[in-house]
Amino acid sequence: MRYPYLFSSILLITVFSVIFILAKRFRKVMVIGGIASALYSLSAVFFVPDYWRPVLVIRSAVGLEDLLFSFANGGIVCFLALWPVRKRMQLRYTWRGLHKQYWTWTLFGMILCYLLHKAGVQVMTGCLIAIFVLGLILLVRRVQFWPLCLAGACGFTCLYTGVLGIVHLWFPSFHTQWTLENLWGYRFLSFPLEEYAWAFGFGAVFPMIMAFALELTLTNPNRLRESSVSSGLEKESPGSAAKAFSVL
Repeated sequence: MRYPYLFSSILLITVFSVIFILAKRFRKVMVIGGIASALYSLSAVFFVPDYWRPVLVIRSAVGLEDLLFSFANGGIVCFLALWPVRKRMQLRYTWRGLHKQYWTWTLFGMILCYLLHKAGVQVMTGCLIAIFVLGLILLVRRVQFWPLCLAGACGFTCLYTGVLGIVHLWFPSFHTQWTLENLWGYRFLSFPLEEYAWAFGFGAVFPMIMAFALELTLTNPNRLRESSVSSGLEKESPGSAAKAFSVL
């Protein structure tokens, strides 16, 4: 197999699938997070070839690998971030509100990335700066989301490091697909430091975007057990488009 990017994407899809099968109550959140993250795969057009030159099965501006990679990451990160608070979380959302919050924060990050790019900042560096700024704003607006931020950042960075390590064993030359002259110059397991910084930033910030989009609230566990939605999914009330979802 001469497609290491496809191989790494399949590894992540496998992890997603295992979690999806075992963690039944997270399935809806994982799918929503996966679809939301898959839309970010369209940004591949800005990273190739300035940041890297991946070998794709089908040459296109956005490859199959980009879609698989982004979808898996979104679902996995949502699970990793929400698992520690599963006993005291409630998600109440309308589809209109979900779209509004998701696109508000996503477009803010995209515009900031664009402005940094126009200012001459290297594409991945600009992306990381935008992630950092967006993360700070989200935390300031909802400081109680810090457990999601921490769990997502640490959990996904560890997972992503493990995936890169496995890929490196099978494809020792995979690191050559990055554009060396545009990188910081530091490496770990042969891969650019930017990759690990991205994993940490994505793991920290994406769950908070989804928490805003899904109107997540953290509740006292005892009160949550006594609530009318303790069974998992509250029935939609007449005349309302709001959904209720709790993981216990």
